[in-house]
Amino acid sequence: MRGASETNNDYVPEPPLGVFTVEIATPGGTGADWRPFPAQEFPLAEYARQIVERLDLKAEIIELTSDRDLDTSRPGIILIDPQFITILGGRAALEAAAAGLPKWILPMLIVDQPDDARTEDLAEQVRDILDAFGALRARSARRGAGGVSSFRAFSLLVRDMVFEAERQYIAHRSRQRYGAQVPSGPSSSRLSSPLPPRPDRFASVPDRLGETPDAR
Repeated sequence: MRGASETNNDYVPEPPLGVFTVEIATPGGTGADWRPFPAQEFPLAEYARQIVERLDLKAEIIELTSDRDLDTSRPGIILIDPQFITILGGRAALEAAAAGLPKWILPMLIVDQPDDARTEDLAEQVRDILDAFGALRARSARRGAGGVSSFRAFSLLVRDMVFEAERQYIAHRSRQRYGAQVPSGPSSSRLSSPLPPRPDRFASVPDRLGETPDAR
């Protein structure tokens, strides 16, 4: 029987979880309960959290506000309601976030009323802001800025974007440390595993990783 000291010496603590930011830009500071699509049972942030945690990362859900500096030292996505730029300080906050946005933080536009002229106009203004501040250089960022107008399209695209943001972040960190590229595939061994059936409904959606979902 091994002594207590030997047992303690054999113990290897788990490495701390990396943090992935899910930034919510929606009017009224209601991002934690944002449900823009009729098919939703849970807030958008909760669906995003599940995908992040499948990659063994810790999800931090935060509101995009005019008095907050965006942390670019970690991977993330920004879920944007076009109405956000109509509130006091909203446009300035989005411009500040878009300025110098790295490839490992990806914007995603949520257009829940695509047939509404006002909504589409605001969506175009958001795209113009992102483009003007250089946030749409990467193909994955342009995909996200194209927007989604259904829950199914969101569920497909957000998964791809979380994977891509993590991949870009790992590539960035590798270049910083070693000056070398890393393989282009996502790092998680769980990419091919199905997402849990509860509390979301992603398990019923076919795995189309890498394909561009029909956002309309």
